[in-house]
Amino acid sequence: MFDSSSKGTLESVQVLMHNLNTTREHHRRLYKEYSFLSARRRRRYTTLAQRRAANVRERRRMISLNDAFDALRKAVPTFAYERKLSRLETLRLAILYIGFLQEMINSKDTQNILLRKTKSSELKVRSETSYK
Repeated sequence: MFDSSSKGTLESVQVLMHNLNTTREHHRRLYKEYSFLSARRRRRYTTLAQRRAANVRERRRMISLNDAFDALRKAVPTFAYERKLSRLETLRLAILYIGFLQEMINSKDTQNILLRKTKSSELKVRSETSYK
């Protein structure tokens, strides 16, 4: 029913399946061992003093972050809104404003270069016409 080549293929498939099952079983055992260890490690009990200290640190961090956003809101030009801009709106507006300022600087540099070229060419033209 099977020729020699299909018999070799069948044996190869059987070996692969055996290896796969062995590997799966090995991974299951490792997972059970390490999940037990990691679960034990995850159970870290914090004392009330540690929790309060962490809350104070977080509160200070948030106050600092809010102060920074307030300063950014004041630095970025806005329209007269009835409400305070959200953090996301503030960041987006700041990005647009920085891009606008960058364009102004780039266009000003371009204008200065063109102005210098124009002045130097005017000087050449004036000097050429004054001798005639």
